Amino acid sequence: MIGKNKTASILMDIYNEIVIDDNYSKHYPMRFGLEICVTESGVEIRNRLASLLYEDINVSYCWSERSTLDVIGNFIRDLGVLKKEDSYPDFDLIASQLIDKFSEEYDECEALTVVEGLLTSQSIRIGNVTFFPFDHKQSLLKRPPFDSLFEDVYPTRDCIATAKYKTESRRSIEHLYIDTEYCLNIFRYIGTLVWADQIIPRISIHGRPRSNNSYSLSIDGEGQVSAIVLEEFGSMPYRLNEETSPYANFHGLDYLQSLVDKTDKTQIEHALLVSIQWFGDATQEVQPLSSFIKYYMPLDILLKRDEERAKDVVPNRLCRLLDPWNIKRNGQHKGNPICTI
Repeated sequence: MIGKNKTASILMDIYNEIVIDDNYSKHYPMRFGLEICVTESGVEIRNRLASLLYEDINVSYCWSERSTLDVIGNFIRDLGVLKKEDSYPDFDLIASQLIDKFSEEYDECEALTVVEGLLTSQSIRIGNVTFFPFDHKQSLLKRPPFDSLFEDVYPTRDCIATAKYKTESRRSIEHLYIDTEYCLNIFRYIGTLVWADQIIPRISIHGRPRSNNSYSLSIDGEGQVSAIVLEEFGSMPYRLNEETSPYANFHGLDYLQSLVDKTDKTQIEHALLVSIQWFGDATQEVQPLSSFIKYYMPLDILLKRDEERAKDVVPNRLCRLLDPWNIKRNGQHKGNPICTI
């Protein structure tokens, strides 16, 4: 954690950049009420203070960047009140209070979000995330004012993802989004095995882009217009129930659940989980080129030699795959690109 003396010095620099100005038409990058304003230099100092605080791993784990700036903003406002009253602050005391704020222990809280396109008949846990059937948590979602946020959620298509974190509320949601996407990529991978002959289901966190269809017009020589609808992803949900779960476990879902919880993963186990993340993300891509690159990455991760470093070999191999007839080595074009991979 940043020391008290350094924090006090930075707060003093911010205090010097606070201006008491009731001319509301005059622009300042930060303004508290009608009179307490902060110059552009003051905002830059605030951002530097936030960066220094965020270097502490406990702060970065427990606090979102937005909440960190909000807390510092509250202290700046209080400094502005003191400056307006011509009361010189005790910067050492305020620095201690700021450090204590970011050092406090949080009680465990449960974060919750809706997953669209995943339908489960029973709770499923992967890592620290548990996916519940919609009706297990719908009483919370139906409570005002949250009901307006989830009015387009459907029990026949969606489920609830939850996890517990000892963080402030906004950061708990950020952790949940990251952890949930990790789990969804495992479901997406298993889904391509269970339903290999069907369109890949579209699974996403509620509110994130869902592009199931593309719409276009075709105009013939006589000016007649036709509407063309191409289905990019299946609209049917990804179902995990008594009927489909045995198939999912046959293709490795239960094994992957245990592998995520394993603390001492081998190199190949770690590579497998990383590869699944790339593969699962590839299933959600609409653009063929982006999808191709993400589908290729698992092959390279799993099949590269031990002595090869991904950051050294992957860019070169992708160049050969994407532009094989424009690769020169020692001034000479190489032949069949497949042989060079």
